[in-house]
Amino acid sequence: MRVLIVDDEADIRMILRINLERMGHEVQTAPNAAQAYDLLAEGGVDTLLLDVSMPGETGLQLVRRLRADGLLPPRVALLSAMLPDTWLDSADAEGILQLPKPFGIADLQGLVASLDAIP
Repeated sequence: MRVLIVDDEADIRMILRINLERMGHEVQTAPNAAQAYDLLAEGGVDTLLLDVSMPGETGLQLVRRLRADGLLPPRVALLSAMLPDTWLDSADAEGILQLPKPFGIADLQGLVASLDAIP
């Protein structure tokens, strides 16, 4: 999998990157939605892991913009310490997986397995 991690917390990006690379995945990172959009516009990403709450554009807003522009990768998961019910409903309706923070390595491995199952 070619994964793009989008999170405003550098520590989260680093932890995810290290563990995903150990699992054999190709990983890029971005600290915000604007940089993520640019990387996705370049192509080559098939999986998007993004934080919901970021300064500026939120994860769900980015998903909607990417979908409208035909740039949304086939595999998407939202990472968040707190997902309001309305966001959960929106994510579920859009077929987006969720990984609540804090999470452990086993949780990340389970998420990756679920994402790998998406064609």
